[in-house]
Amino acid sequence: MRWPALLLVVGGVVAVRLFVLEPVTVVSGSMTPTLRPGAHVVTESLSLLDGRPDRGDLVTFSSAGSRELTLKRVTGLPGDTVAIRDGPAVRQPASGG
Repeated sequence: MRWPALLLVVGGVVAVRLFVLEPVTVVSGSMTPTLRPGAHVVTESLSLLDGRPDRGDLVTFSSAGSRELTLKRVTGLPGDTVAIRDGPAVRQPASGG
């Protein structure tokens, strides 16, 4: 009776780790002061099932040819113009946004 329950729990944990949760280590200082280099973060992949990210959301992605995940904050959305000049990013929203 105990083995089936244990196998079910282990299978559930493995499934959640493979398909929902992903550990990420912050490697650059671009997220400072929110996240410092070396910080460990656990991301989840279910939030975006109903649409795309909003401004300010943290997202992970892997670069072409790399399996390593990168963590960044969404600054602009389709139609926005984003410029960086002598400091932080400046966003010009798309009309109506």
